[in-house]
Amino acid sequence: VIILGMHRSGTSVVTQISQYMGAYLGGENELIAATRENPDGYFENTEITRINSHILHICGREWYSLKAIEIDNRSLPIIAAKDELKNRIQKLFEKRDTVAVKDPRIAVLLPLWEEILESLEITVGYIWVVRNPLEVKESLRKRDGFRQKHGLLLWIKYNLGIAKFLKYKDYLMINYNNLLEDMDEIKSLGDFFGVEYGSDLFE
Repeated sequence: VIILGMHRSGTSVVTQISQYMGAYLGGENELIAATRENPDGYFENTEITRINSHILHICGREWYSLKAIEIDNRSLPIIAAKDELKNRIQKLFEKRDTVAVKDPRIAVLLPLWEEILESLEITVGYIWVVRNPLEVKESLRKRDGFRQKHGLLLWIKYNLGIAKFLKYKDYLMINYNNLLEDMDEIKSLGDFFGVEYGSDLFE
């Protein structure tokens, strides 16, 4: 399961719920530690996030870059990074049959990730998490000091890229704003993972 969404859009919460529903993220010592901004944790595999960031750096980009990313698949550093990603993903599947991966950077690396997952013959389900763009840009302003226009343009870049990628694919869309108020969103996640939602799910 690949959980997609712009930074500060609630992907951590959705991934946490996915973990409760049986998805394997990696061992606790393999996940990025909680911070003041995300006191409950990020639910991101440290090494996978590191490799994604490394790929962006190879391409001369950061997660907050507005310019398009051009990946040279003939580049030796890119080939090495893809091999490392494959190895990390395979190790996760050695532990469980249902694996969830969350890193917002995947949204701008989707063609590369699709190539890797297809080469591993993995059946993929996608969850797309969306949050009010005004809330996202305000969160980015507080955390990263981004100008409001930059935050909004990033929201458009990430979500437009996801929308184009998922156009002909099956996926579950989760509205973060509704998730906080409407249990139907959690029930949708339960259906996605084949888990019957009940009050004891998170105990």
